[in-house]
Amino acid sequence: MADILFVVKSFLATFILVVLMQIQVSNQTIESHMHQWIRSSEAVSSLRGVAQGAAKILDQGYRASVNAVSRTIAPYLGDEVNREQMAGTRGFGFRMERNDSLLREDADQAKNKERIRQLEETIDANFDEESSETEDSTL
Repeated sequence: MADILFVVKSFLATFILVVLMQIQVSNQTIESHMHQWIRSSEAVSSLRGVAQGAAKILDQGYRASVNAVSRTIAPYLGDEVNREQMAGTRGFGFRMERNDSLLREDADQAKNKERIRQLEETIDANFDEESSETEDSTL
C-alpha cells in the first residue's frame, strides 16, 4: 500500500509542478524562462564540457581495450580474426547513392514536364489569339 501511495504522491507532485510551469510571466511561460536559463547558464555549459570529456574518455578506453584484447588473441587465432568484424570497428556498409536508372527516369520526367509546359503555353497562346479574333469579329 505504501508503494501505491508513493506513486500517487509522485504523480500529484509532478502534475502540480507541470501546471505551475505553465504560468505566463512577461509573455513567456515559466517553463520557457527556465529553458532559456538552462541553455544560457555557465554551469550547464561547464557540465556539458565535462560530459563530452567523459564520453571521449570512455570511447578511447573502449577502443584501447578492444585493440589490446585483439592483439593478445590474434596470434592464437591466426587468420580467423578479421579487423573489420571486430566490435567498434565495423561499419554498416550503407551508402546512399542514386541508381543510374532512377536518375535517367528523373531526367526523362523533367524533360516531359518541360514539354508539357511548352505545349500548355502554346495552347494558351493559341487560345488567346482565337479569343481575341473572335472578339474582333463580333465587334
